[in-house]
Amino acid sequence: MNKLPYFFDNKVERLVIGTCLIDKTCISFFRGRGMKPQWFHHTNLKLLWCSMCELDDKGVDIDIVSVTLDIVEKGHGDKVPAFEIAEIASDVTTSAQAEYWHSQLVEQVKLRRLFHLNTKFEGLLREQPADSEFLLGYLNESIENVMDSVEDDPESLEDIYHKMIRQMVNMDEVMKLNTGLSSLDEFIGPLYGSDMTIVAGESSIGKTAFVMGVLKHINHYLDVPVLLFSLEMDSIITAMRCLSSDSHIRLTDIREGRADVTALMDRIEQSSSRNFFVECNTWAMEAIEAKTKYMVRKHGIGAMAVDYIQLADMSLNAQSNREQMVSMIGRTCKKIAKDNGIHVFALSQLDEAWGGRYNDSQKPTGRNLRESKALKHHTDNLLILYKDKKDARRVNVNIDKARNNAQGERSLGFIGSQTRFVNSPSEVPREQRR
Repeated sequence: MNKLPYFFDNKVERLVIGTCLIDKTCISFFRGRGMKPQWFHHTNLKLLWCSMCELDDKGVDIDIVSVTLDIVEKGHGDKVPAFEIAEIASDVTTSAQAEYWHSQLVEQVKLRRLFHLNTKFEGLLREQPADSEFLLGYLNESIENVMDSVEDDPESLEDIYHKMIRQMVNMDEVMKLNTGLSSLDEFIGPLYGSDMTIVAGESSIGKTAFVMGVLKHINHYLDVPVLLFSLEMDSIITAMRCLSSDSHIRLTDIREGRADVTALMDRIEQSSSRNFFVECNTWAMEAIEAKTKYMVRKHGIGAMAVDYIQLADMSLNAQSNREQMVSMIGRTCKKIAKDNGIHVFALSQLDEAWGGRYNDSQKPTGRNLRESKALKHHTDNLLILYKDKKDARRVNVNIDKARNNAQGERSLGFIGSQTRFVNSPSEVPREQRR
């Protein structure tokens, strides 16, 4: 017997039920979004959902005890034993992700129905005469019905208020990231899931080193899985840059085989890089979007980066120009952040015409983003790195947009030989140069 696809497993259904068991307000949230018993593929979880809905209709608070008693009274204790209800509740630590689990269950329901539709359609292909118009009409109508049957109505303001209160109550559980550079974090504040940050700069300024350093900090110190789409470098070069930054060994020594292999192996053993994922063979934004969704579901990715926007590709109509394509790539990055509840970093180049023509009164801004000025409108934060004319150790950061904080400027130190940033230029040895 063939194994059913992943979207028939019970993980998401258990998390939805568990969220209701630990937070009595969540049952109203899910029911308000149209959740029905048919959405649950597994009988035991469907019984739990029906029990909670009936208790909710009676005005009974939803918790482990009330649901367990109701299940026993209905004679379903053998199908849903008390210990299983307790286990389901223990799987969930916060209700702050209720909306995310709702969206994941909606997606699973659609995929299951499409799976069954595919099976039925294959049968029609074998039984019907060669009538392509009938089959295409049947397929289109069926797909529309599948999609419409689980689509959400717009949320009421009251539902949004309740969701906001749940988030405030569980604020400690809300994913808040930071760059690991305290001088910058103090200014721009936390980086939230569903937000996007564009990191821009001229060629060789250190954009990749900056974002890789941030991802490593998020992964190692905040224990959040991360994903890097490296469109410019292969996986080996990417790993070399990470290792140089981690070990403080010159990148050229690693690339040319002069580095102490024992010291490198020791550093690899010490670093927790198993949940730092690198993808170097995906260029199309449609594929990047799909792969990110898969990695969020499988590994719990909390942050993702695209290095860099101008190298990505996207399928548009023949009349679209390059500026429209880059703008759409930026919008897709923002969509990935919102749909998956993760923070997305997108790297961007500056116009070649800019050429570093800045002085104390003129600095690069969002108007200087290469191929699309609209990128600034799509992002929540825009950080532009540029060289300091007087100090080779210093890289200035123009915070040209910060949705949750004010605009401004900060200076960081850059150790180019080790491809890493530090809090202050004073932390960079004098002999270091880019």
